[in-house]
Amino acid sequence: MRYFSFKITVLCVLLPPVFYILSIDSAEKYLKKRYIKKIEHIYAENTQALLEGHVRLQDVISKNIDQYLKDSPLPGWGVKIEILVSTKNNTILYPPFFDTKKEEASLHDSMQIASDNYALAKEGLIISVDPDIELVSRLSLGLITFYTLIFMAALYLYYNAWIKKSQREEANRLSGLQKEFENKLQHLSDDRKKLHLNLKEYKKNLKEEKNRAHTNETEMIEEIIILEQKLTDNLAYQQKQIEEIDLLKEKLKKIEKSAGDKTGKKNQTVNMLQKEFNELYKNIEINKRSISSFHAMGDGMQNKCKKIIHQLNDDPSLVSVKRKVFLKKGGKTFFEIIFAYTGRIYYGTGKEGKIEILALGTKKTQARDLEFLDRI
Repeated sequence: MRYFSFKITVLCVLLPPVFYILSIDSAEKYLKKRYIKKIEHIYAENTQALLEGHVRLQDVISKNIDQYLKDSPLPGWGVKIEILVSTKNNTILYPPFFDTKKEEASLHDSMQIASDNYALAKEGLIISVDPDIELVSRLSLGLITFYTLIFMAALYLYYNAWIKKSQREEANRLSGLQKEFENKLQHLSDDRKKLHLNLKEYKKNLKEEKNRAHTNETEMIEEIIILEQKLTDNLAYQQKQIEEIDLLKEKLKKIEKSAGDKTGKKNQTVNMLQKEFNELYKNIEINKRSISSFHAMGDGMQNKCKKIIHQLNDDPSLVSVKRKVFLKKGGKTFFEIIFAYTGRIYYGTGKEGKIEILALGTKKTQARDLEFLDRI
């Protein structure tokens, strides 16, 4: 949990458009089945009137389909429906087309109309529906907004959980330090009691020795002075430990209060550094992990590190390479550069022959850096 999960962030960015595309495709398939099922029942609603020749089959289908589309709320949401109804002999029944002479003649001949209706129905109907959800419509925008909000909420919850766990880890670390100092304080308190007992014993012995020999008085007094000095030093050290414990408690409160703010400021600083590196060094690629390590260094090491990076950008042959690093069998080879005694830079050759800085740290982080390179 030390580093924020990049995979979770990528998933929360990529999944909304994926779910949006799948939802649009599923909606269009559902609408197609729904409209086909509806139209299949339309021409059967006025069977008696069709068989008696009062209306034509084409007119019934056109009227019912137009009324159904008019009553449907889907066009207002950006759904376009293209419908084609024909017979198996390719006679188009919808969308309607008009033959004026034929229509005028047939309107006076109910038997002919009934015969035509029967013939068309006997041929069987072929229904073709092509629903199309527009990209810029209320339905499309609603879907993409819904999925975006869902995954933004998921990313927000994950980020909050990550922040809280980081704060708990830091609080546990400081609590451990507090307990350690409290144990030391307890030991010092026990030592103080022992010193008090010793001092009483020495005073008692001093009184007895005075009666037997005055020659040892000076030596005993010096021992008492030493013990009193130790007691004073012990009390001063004890007070210092108490002050350090109080300081740790205050720091713990401040960390709990400002842990969230520090995380945001650090990420902003790292992003600014990466932008600066990209503008200054056109022949070098450096990852965000290395930028974070650079940010954690002191000013002195940062200046020496920048000098090495500048040389790598201008002329890599000017840089003294300590060794080649071979990790996995048959894997990529990396180069190690030492700066400021303890600083380490690991780089290789990236795309288009650019220098690719993959890890940056110190002698203390060398094992962790090499483990990171081994995973590449």
